Amino acid sequence: MLLYERRSPPATPPNRPGTPTDTFWIYDGDQAVLEFDGDTAADLSHRYLWGDAVDQLLADETVDDGGTEDVLWPLTDWQGTVRDLAAYDTSTDTTSIANHKVYDAYGNVYDETDDTVDTLFGYTGRMWDDDTALQNNLNRWYDPATARWLSEDPIGFTAGAVDPSGLEDTYGIPTNISLTSNRVLLLMSDAVRWAADQVAHPTIETTTSR
Repeated sequence: MLLYERRSPPATPPNRPGTPTDTFWIYDGDQAVLEFDGDTAADLSHRYLWGDAVDQLLADETVDDGGTEDVLWPLTDWQGTVRDLAAYDTSTDTTSIANHKVYDAYGNVYDETDDTVDTLFGYTGRMWDDDTALQNNLNRWYDPATARWLSEDPIGFTAGAVDPSGLEDTYGIPTNISLTSNRVLLLMSDAVRWAADQVAHPTIETTTSR
């Protein structure tokens, strides 16, 4: 069991008074299972239920918010990315999609049906930090805005990465280019990122025949 604390800055500008918010998590192995909005047991705000697969979030239960103990049921894709959040309505005895989220190829959310319904976990099932706009991947942080990790992989090249960005080469980029040709590799990496972005956001052109 591991206790992790995050202190968020005040909601007010730096030149005005404000009180930072402390959030605490208790981990079971690599996953956060309890979230607290304060440093006492009475401040429990969320319970998270995980499955056996990697980063398989099954449920997010809101605790002690003054109302019913609401549960969100994340529906994920093959990467573990939360695409839909389902909620049960006790008044109608039905379960429906409360929020549908759309991501680009790098994990940026560019559309959702109701941003007031959300969970802490998103792209690839990892924890999202609103204050920094970064994703916590346990051993390092990921920035979807730049599609880059903020640090090296702790296990170095043991993971088999050859791309200068630190991502695994799944596109067949040649590895027999000399170390003095880093610029060539970077240009090739940018070309791959552009191609992936075209797949995620295709440009549709229409023509009118006379």
